[in-house]
Amino acid sequence: MRAQMRIFGAAAIGLACLLPMAGIAAGGSARAEAPVQAQAQATAPSANAAPSAHAAPSANAAPSANALPTVRPRRSEIVSLKSDQGLDYRIFISAPEGEPPEGGFPVIYVLDANAWFGLAAEITRLYELEGGPAIVVGIGYPVDSLYAPKRRGHDFTLGAPVRGETSVYAGTDFGGADTFIDFLTNDLRAAIGGRYRIDRERQSLFGHSLGGYFVFHVLLTRPDAFHAYTAASPAIWWDPAKLAADERAAAARVPAGDRPPLLVTVGSAEQKLGRADENLFRRMHAQNPAAFGGKSIEQVIADTREQMAKSGFVDNARDMADRMKKLGYPTEFLLLEEDNHRSSVPAALMRSMPLFLDAGR
Repeated sequence: MRAQMRIFGAAAIGLACLLPMAGIAAGGSARAEAPVQAQAQATAPSANAAPSAHAAPSANAAPSANALPTVRPRRSEIVSLKSDQGLDYRIFISAPEGEPPEGGFPVIYVLDANAWFGLAAEITRLYELEGGPAIVVGIGYPVDSLYAPKRRGHDFTLGAPVRGETSVYAGTDFGGADTFIDFLTNDLRAAIGGRYRIDRERQSLFGHSLGGYFVFHVLLTRPDAFHAYTAASPAIWWDPAKLAADERAAAARVPAGDRPPLLVTVGSAEQKLGRADENLFRRMHAQNPAAFGGKSIEQVIADTREQMAKSGFVDNARDMADRMKKLGYPTEFLLLEEDNHRSSVPAALMRSMPLFLDAGR
């Protein structure tokens, strides 16, 4: 593996959501790098310190008839990993402390980690009561914003979009999805497996929006890459013909075994431009108007409203779920009432947990 991994920093924390989701390492903004071989040390509590709300109970504590299963403290860290193609990734990791379960820790891989890692890590911690401990690995980019359009436009796609408001993707080298799959399943998985004892039969993938489009491509072309998948608010509109070609190829193949399960989610308000969405575009335009190709903010909003009405987010997600069922994939479709493109993500992550962490699968 030629990919090189370097540590930005590490901290033992009880709440993974304390990691800022904009890409600042836990424990401060300093990012002194050290080789990956260096062991990140968790901070040991003082002998006189008050017990943490998330600390494991004392071995001498009196048992309680109503005690819930213990939820472990978690260690979160951010590392840098370079692909064989020379692309830099910021990898966010949240792992339970203590010994792994028999077979190793399940691993949940989350795309667009600059935006969604903190939320995914905290939801995974909460769900430990039902599903047991799991590692969350977020794949992000070395930027200080929530998203990196040019990078995700390269990693998640099979080519340029066929329509839509794409000025924020100007100059993107589209079509790197297959190379990105190789990075996930080879370089990244080997790096995580070298740091933790993981269950290689329980590796799941979560992608939102264009990441959801990518999830379908992985599932249709390399279904064995992960054991379970969630496509949240998938941007089918990007290029539905290419996904249709993936479907035809998948239908012609004889499956090597049981097809992995899939959850498809979408908010019922995703085909209209709400106030929160409009505010987002106004802030983006105010910060960098050149990114919108010279359009005024009113023109950007008008164009986006029209494109969202035509996007078919809800209709396409429901239709795609039906088509995946016909191909033999165990598929659940979930419509999240009144949620928009971003507010639907917390529910999508929570509803993914049983799928990802079902130990009996």
